[in-house]
Amino acid sequence: ATGLQALTLHVFTHSMMKGLAFLAAGSIVHESGTRNIDELKGIGRFMPLTTLGPFVSFMGLGGVPATGGFISKFMLFGSAIQAGMSWLAVLGVLNSALSMGYYLRVIKTLISDPVDSLLDTKEAPFMMVGITLVMTLIVVVLGLYPEPVVKLAELAADSLFDGFNSYIGAILG
Repeated sequence: ATGLQALTLHVFTHSMMKGLAFLAAGSIVHESGTRNIDELKGIGRFMPLTTLGPFVSFMGLGGVPATGGFISKFMLFGSAIQAGMSWLAVLGVLNSALSMGYYLRVIKTLISDPVDSLLDTKEAPFMMVGITLVMTLIVVVLGLYPEPVVKLAELAADSLFDGFNSYIGAILG
């Protein structure tokens, strides 16, 4: 039951973090006109509010404390250990560490010395930045105050178990 609750929570937090990353990437592509990461060096200096989105998102996806990703991964890994599958928790931690290497490389590129082609780049339009900042706030709030969403995940897990038990009972008589 704990594992299913953790899984449900992680699906929610992961979707928020990944959605934030793609939303911010879309804003960056919209303003820069390129998808080539090498041509985006230093764009974070011209789009600091938008760049905050991928930074927080990547930290959450990597499981850094104070993000929703930390809470859900902590619960996932804890339930794996509780179920006697410590090796699964170790693999999860290793995966998170390897992912952080990639995420930090992207962040470094975004905040490095800018390329000349970006000197006229400005922050994304208000609505794009606003939504990015709201999602950024949600990812951080999920890490600092996860209780309401954890309770919803528990209700979802209980509902899944109840439905599954009813289904099995109906089939087996």
